[in-house]
Amino acid sequence: MKAFETTFDNVLYRFSLMMLIVILSFTLSVPFLALLAVPVFLSAILGVKFEKNLKKTSVAKISPLESKKTAA
Repeated sequence: MKAFETTFDNVLYRFSLMMLIVILSFTLSVPFLALLAVPVFLSAILGVKFEKNLKKTSVAKISPLESKKTAA
């Protein structure tokens, strides 16, 4: 997730979605559902770009511990 990396058309889509959520919530007489528009608003204003992290990570090879037996 990167801030200020999205395109202008994605900002317009998110703004339209936010307005749709607000209008529908007040049309259905359930105004507290308008709070669902806040995350959409913040992602539109901040220009957040969501992308998958496809970087390969290296895996550490762990060898099993060898126990040393001492003669008693």
